Amino acid sequence: MNHEPHLKKLLNQITEELQGNKNLPSPRRFISGDIPNELLSEEMKKDQITSFVLTDEEVILLDESFNKLRKDSKTEYLKDSELKNRLWYLVCEIWIKRKEFKNSNELKTKIHSFVEDICKPLKDYEVLFKIHNMDANLEEVFFWDCKITKYDKTSLINWGFQEKKFYIRKINDFENQNLIIVSEKGNNSAEVTKRARVKANKRLRTLQTYLKEGYIHDFQLKFEISEEYAIKEIGNTKIIGTGFNRINSPLNYDYTNLIIENAEKANEDYLLIKKFPSPIQDMLERTLYWIGLSISEIEIDIKIAFLCTALETLLTTQDDGRKGERIAYRGYLLAMEAGSDNLYSQPQNILRVYDLRSKVVHGSYFGIATNEDYRYLLQFTKRTFKNFIIFANINNLNRQSKIYKKLLESKHLIPLLSWLDSFWEREYKKNKMVQFQNHSRDISKFLKEDWFSKKN
Repeated sequence: MNHEPHLKKLLNQITEELQGNKNLPSPRRFISGDIPNELLSEEMKKDQITSFVLTDEEVILLDESFNKLRKDSKTEYLKDSELKNRLWYLVCEIWIKRKEFKNSNELKTKIHSFVEDICKPLKDYEVLFKIHNMDANLEEVFFWDCKITKYDKTSLINWGFQEKKFYIRKINDFENQNLIIVSEKGNNSAEVTKRARVKANKRLRTLQTYLKEGYIHDFQLKFEISEEYAIKEIGNTKIIGTGFNRINSPLNYDYTNLIIENAEKANEDYLLIKKFPSPIQDMLERTLYWIGLSISEIEIDIKIAFLCTALETLLTTQDDGRKGERIAYRGYLLAMEAGSDNLYSQPQNILRVYDLRSKVVHGSYFGIATNEDYRYLLQFTKRTFKNFIIFANINNLNRQSKIYKKLLESKHLIPLLSWLDSFWEREYKKNKMVQFQNHSRDISKFLKEDWFSKKN
């Protein structure tokens, strides 16, 4: 991956504007952090300049750089916190020495050195999983870029197991089982295993498609990847180790106090919900059902799709046409009106995650959503559900269309529009951050369209 363009944008911004954008209307984003001690001069310590603040445009650029570095498998050996610290150190260093780095060649050299240091070479691995619900006597079948086999003890030893070595999962866990072996690159065996598991699941879905014919029933093709795995580096005759992944396996819930506390919260909401007419009650129950389906689902992309369906159920009608932009601004205005904390001050980010759903559902992409996207959207959806019933009850509204029209009277609407427009225009002229500027423009467009329609 070429990291120079996004890092250059970020660092140029740092050298040009010392403390972010001062002239943008609220809402704004802030990031504040300590400057690493080894970068502090005696003069800075004397003047108590020991921290650094980024706002608005700088925060967006920092997020962009972090996300692009994080998506590069060459940085996967670093934890999120470690990667953030390395990037923050670079930003602080450039700010402190900004006069030196006004020279584009000096900045380019620094970026090259940073990328070279942070991106480690990739290795080739093989990861082995059991296939549940398959019992076929196969020696070895090549299927796309994988192998499907059934290894006896001798074959497993030849593959890389050592008889007398201790493993978390022993050799007999894999012996005489149907197995799938997938190849993957990386420099962090845990991340390699995660990607290999995703690939193995995809290949099994493909295999099911090819095996489904004539007299074969669906219930005969319920193949699943095992929790257990073994991993080896290609070129090494011995495996690195074995393990298991329980993230998608049921685990008994035994938090008694939390059940009692959250049942009380649910009952408070239930009393509010029961004040609505039947169509609204039904809509709210369907929203909660889709949220529950998302929590139960395994694939992150599908989790996102279910949450977006919950938001469409709650915040849109069939007459709305484009839904993502309206979900973004209605969710924001509901939060402001209900006095919810301002965790979602950027409706553009909601639209960004919603667009992931569109790409998945319409078949353009798969495997593009992250666990962070899921957690963010889940919290937004749950919070928006609560804000919806609070706002509707306070204003004694019993129809979705009336609730959405009432939001267009919000005192927070004009500041939101002002921020969207001024920020988008500034970004468009300066940094061409296409996704963020387009989301700002589109949300503004549909908010204005709905607002003018109501006024007329």
